[in-house]
Amino acid sequence: MVGYVYAVGFFWCTFIFGFIIGYFCFAGNQNTGARRARGILAGLFFGILSPIIIAYFFGTYNESQEKKENSVAINELNYFKEAIAGKHSESEISFYYTEKQLSTRGAEAIRYELTRPETEIDFKFLPVFLSVFEKDPVLLGQLVARPEVPLNIKLKVADNPKSRAVLPMAENTHTPPSVLLKLANYDQK
Repeated sequence: MVGYVYAVGFFWCTFIFGFIIGYFCFAGNQNTGARRARGILAGLFFGILSPIIIAYFFGTYNESQEKKENSVAINELNYFKEAIAGKHSESEISFYYTEKQLSTRGAEAIRYELTRPETEIDFKFLPVFLSVFEKDPVLLGQLVARPEVPLNIKLKVADNPKSRAVLPMAENTHTPPSVLLKLANYDQK
């Protein structure tokens, strides 16, 4: 509803602005009926045309931003896939994730990738991912919720005070009972 109100307000403001510009540009200083009629018609034309032009430029700007965000997310997901496959060293992975903040869409794509059963993780890099995903508790939770993650790491993350980090473990049907018992000790979790 609020978006509709803004859209109507935007249309009327740009219509009035376009009408005023069109009227004063074409009506001239003389008050003859023909000039006034031409000014009114030009004002109506520019009044209707100006919201369309402005909306078009906003739309193309939003589309370019959308493409840019998708491209960044795809690059982040591809790097993550390469990293879990063992194609990057621990120092490269650590440097990549500490120097660069993950985009929202990139983090969502990685979370989705972690939920897929066919995704295989090279567990020698698990400590690196645990440390770099510490600032994103949902990613950390999705990583640790995987069934093949060792029990001692699950228990360590179960102590995390951020409930978003342990929620994926609590929801996962493969979580061992000892971890679930540890999670049950917290009211929020």
